[in-house]
Amino acid sequence: MNFIENVRIAMRGLKSNKLRSILTMLGIIIGVGAVIIMVAIEQGAKASVAGQIQGLGSNLLIVSPGQSNTGGLKGGIGSLTNMTMDDVNTIKSGADAVANVAPSTSKQVQVVLGSQNTSTQVIGTTPSYADTRYQQADIGRFFTDQDVLNNAQVAVVGTSVVQNLLGNANANF
Repeated sequence: MNFIENVRIAMRGLKSNKLRSILTMLGIIIGVGAVIIMVAIEQGAKASVAGQIQGLGSNLLIVSPGQSNTGGLKGGIGSLTNMTMDDVNTIKSGADAVANVAPSTSKQVQVVLGSQNTSTQVIGTTPSYADTRYQQADIGRFFTDQDVLNNAQVAVVGTSVVQNLLGNANANF
């Protein structure tokens, strides 16, 4: 038997068992597609996690308050919220290796501007947050130490909040 004869026999077998051939091809296509999709999802997840870790920086240390222990019940790490600015200053001045400290607290809130509103995460922090977290403002500026001293009512607002409140992500307050 030569190659051409083998091809003829294979084609005859495919024609005589059309449903079986179609189901076999469908199974192969779905199997290969599923493997390709799973590999793509895995690569995307790896890239996302790597980007988040890289965004934190290689020398970032996050300190959270300890855990509570009340009446034999232990709360999780961060269940105590008793860190103060004195603690922040102690951390900042207590070690030569500490270049910067940016205390922060966050909460999900409803933000209202005129008749528009949106739900967002608000982070209360100090001006050093921008340097510590490698952040920069696309439009305008971050608040400064002078703003803090003057108790100025300022905020750094992300583009999604601007889009939701003003209908245009490039709008300027």
